[in-house]
Amino acid sequence: MVKIKSKILTDFIIYIASPIIIYMVGGIKFFNSNVFYLLLGLVIYSMYTKYSQNRITISGILIMILITVYIYFSGNESNDFNLYISNTYLFGIAAAVVLILDLFNKNIFNQIYIDVLNTKLSNKVIINSLIRKRKLEKNFNLLSNVIVLYLIIDLLIRIFSITSYGVREYKKIFNLEVLNLFIFLCILVYHVYKIILKTIEDKSLSNKDNLNKIKEGRVIKLNQYRKS
Repeated sequence: MVKIKSKILTDFIIYIASPIIIYMVGGIKFFNSNVFYLLLGLVIYSMYTKYSQNRITISGILIMILITVYIYFSGNESNDFNLYISNTYLFGIAAAVVLILDLFNKNIFNQIYIDVLNTKLSNKVIINSLIRKRKLEKNFNLLSNVIVLYLIIDLLIRIFSITSYGVREYKKIFNLEVLNLFIFLCILVYHVYKIILKTIEDKSLSNKDNLNKIKEGRVIKLNQYRKS
């Protein structure tokens, strides 16, 4: 269990925390000059997990690339309004990416769940059977739809702000974006909690089944001994 947690923590540090820390500590100029080394570290770590642990964290790689691209483009904008516009483009691209992945049955939340299970299991057949057994496909699809809906609503709010209020008052309806984000986070946390509950319930049922099998095996052996 400790090894699994350490794998997940290391993945988090490499794929998510490292680009954010580099940007926060060194600023955008330092970040820009070290993007190559950041991506090189991503490749080296991915090769290490592939050959030493027989796994590749696909969702982690995608998230790190998205964070790096976001920091690179947003940090180089000359003013807040241009940053707001560039973020609007990125929101649209993110929504399109999620939709395209769904079209090819590559749900991002399903992939995150698979990557987490990969820290313990390396057999794809077992992992996919666990997902089907726990009936998580609907939850993953719903989460994907929720994030697309959030991005589209935020995109529409931003487009309206830019076209209607312009550079001086584009933040006039910023509260709507905050409300949209709050609702999205509440729904996200609720459904992630449901997925965790299903996982815990399935594990407890599996443990009970294993315990019953052990008890049945002991009873059979005792009966055989008595007969002899």
